[in-house]
Amino acid sequence: MKINMAKGAVILGMAIFVFGVAANAETGATTNTADTATTQVDTTAGTPGIRPQVKALRGDIKETMVESRANIKTEAESARTDVKNIRQTATTSGRTKAEVEAEIDARRTEAKENIKDTRTDTKEVVKEKRAEIKGTIVKAALEKAVRRLAAAILRLETIASRIESRINKFEALGVDMAHSKTALGGAWLKIDEAKALVAALKNTALESRVTKDKLETLRQEVKNAHDGVKAAHAALVDVINSMKPGAEILRAKIEARSGKATTTPNSGTSSE
Repeated sequence: MKINMAKGAVILGMAIFVFGVAANAETGATTNTADTATTQVDTTAGTPGIRPQVKALRGDIKETMVESRANIKTEAESARTDVKNIRQTATTSGRTKAEVEAEIDARRTEAKENIKDTRTDTKEVVKEKRAEIKGTIVKAALEKAVRRLAAAILRLETIASRIESRINKFEALGVDMAHSKTALGGAWLKIDEAKALVAALKNTALESRVTKDKLETLRQEVKNAHDGVKAAHAALVDVINSMKPGAEILRAKIEARSGKATTTPNSGTSSE
């Protein structure tokens, strides 16, 4: 099942917000909404649209094929004209019938070879252009994937920093957060691993040309980077879960303190 990283980041952000409310209530501080908002990253910036490039390449293919058909037509008409001239001059040239037929066959063979060469050259050019189109599309898809994964990592880094802030607040209030700190350290390592995988994918995407023999390698690199981001996301979820006992302790303190504040002792009455 495909995981929506943006949605997951929002869920993590909401969890941090809840824990933040508990910590701030204990300390009497107000919640900073700017601190709990999910960081928005522009994922649209980067390489311009590929439609003009693809359109230009397809135009080149069309022109090549039109030119090829014109050259073939010209060669065929030239061969027919030459054969006609050979036949017309056969009676005045003093050549035998066999010689005339041999010359005609030679001209026809030459025309066939020229047409064959033209078609072969055209196929090669068209093949290269189509490969370039495919490479352009793949390259654009890679760059888009890199931007999205990089944006996801940035969101995870922002959330990890907020988690760290909450852990520090919990500790300042006397809650043991050693397990959560260890889990967060592991999550940071996962984030660093994901960043390295995305960086490797970015280097591949920046290559001037993506060839067919690289497609399988590219698929694997995309999968590795995506899996790395998923692993970092899952690690942060584990950190959030590890913080729940601390949040419950704070809630209990808040409820106990609130109860004491609202309860007043019964005043005694004196009898006459």
